Amino acid sequence: LGSQRPADRTGVERALRAVPHRGELIEVVVCGSCALGVVRYAAEDAASVATAGGWAAAVVGVVDNLPELAAALRERGVDPVDTTSASTLLAAYRALGDDLLPRLRGAFAITITDGKTIRSLRDQVGWKAVFHRTDSTGVWLGSEAKQIVAGAGLRKEPDVTLLEAI
Repeated sequence: LGSQRPADRTGVERALRAVPHRGELIEVVVCGSCALGVVRYAAEDAASVATAGGWAAAVVGVVDNLPELAAALRERGVDPVDTTSASTLLAAYRALGDDLLPRLRGAFAITITDGKTIRSLRDQVGWKAVFHRTDSTGVWLGSEAKQIVAGAGLRKEPDVTLLEAI
């Protein structure tokens, strides 16, 4: 999950609490005007966040070729801060930029920021969803729509005008 507004850690935590079925461990990092976070079960590693060199990343899901990607980074003299998928993918994005995207395999959603801009990517098949909202308060990204509603502080009621228009 990501938020691009004045480092809204509280909003990101609220959004992550909206999906208790995804786990009990909430991790949030702030990078410039962006806050990124994940929620997961303590015993699993299918979600992680990382910061390095003024950048941050959040990853949900599994990148199947992560070991090969880490080895290719080491060959280039690039070492991730740790072995989490977020740290490895952050290092890879900083080294390769958008050339990283076609190299990734698996079912994942990734959000990367330099603290000013925010970029969200998902697997090519679309196994992992990324919902988003942009309004006058900023940009919200999440793996479930209810995260966007909770994080942005929207009311949980139908938009009658929209429903009638449909």
